[in-house]
Amino acid sequence: MDINTLLMSMSSQMTSRAMAAQMSASVASKALSTQEQTGQAVISLLEFSRPDPAYAAKATGKGSRVNVVA
Repeated sequence: MDINTLLMSMSSQMTSRAMAAQMSASVASKALSTQEQTGQAVISLLEFSRPDPAYAAKATGKGSRVNVVA
């Protein structure tokens, strides 16, 4: 294999790796953005929702008694 063929092969491999890295970074960025949007939506729902007090007592355990038998 002569030097020109070797250099062309290496250049092609480096270009492929660079493109793969760019695509990977793009996908990761989109996934992070989606995760952030989902988190903001959940926070918004939690802030503006008015849960039923009876359900809140069941879910949190507040306002309930626990009988312990030993």
